[in-house]
Amino acid sequence: MTSARCSGDRLPFFTSPDGGEFVVPMSLVGSLSFPFYLNAMRRQDLADDPRFRTPQLRRVHLAELHAIVQTWINTFEDMASLDAQLDEAKIATGQLRDVREFAASEWATAWGLTREVSDRAGGSITIPGTAVHFSAHDGRLRRRCGRCRGSTTPSCSRNSATRGADRGAGPGRGVVDAGPGRPCGGSE
Repeated sequence: MTSARCSGDRLPFFTSPDGGEFVVPMSLVGSLSFPFYLNAMRRQDLADDPRFRTPQLRRVHLAELHAIVQTWINTFEDMASLDAQLDEAKIATGQLRDVREFAASEWATAWGLTREVSDRAGGSITIPGTAVHFSAHDGRLRRRCGRCRGSTTPSCSRNSATRGADRGAGPGRGVVDAGPGRPCGGSE
């Protein structure tokens, strides 16, 4: 990890023993947080190191301090054993994921953050799911017709004068129609 990544008092980013990137939401510089790192690494001697005696000095020598912590991290066999050590010292960690990894994670799947929809050509595409969850929500997403999207009315009753086909849109043009004389009711 480069020192540019940990400049200033930003959250420190580290490389895990498995090669992934993770973040510790605790400053290496702060007087209250620095002892947590010393405890985790079992390196109380660093408190007496002239480069790290004060927050100001730790900030000046942050790249060196970060390198010491990263070297210690590299002694672990895997992220699970490192995480156990950090957990014992009350240091939380967070795995960094790109958008694809995040969307495929167990958590995102359990919360329904994305859903698969037909691409109308025999395949499917992934789109964002519902961003808001309520305690009584059963997790299912209702499909809304094109006319109801953005509507403030609870349902969309169609009649023959307002059907999609009558407006010049129809099958093959991406417009969903409830059909002659059937109310849409807000879902397909």
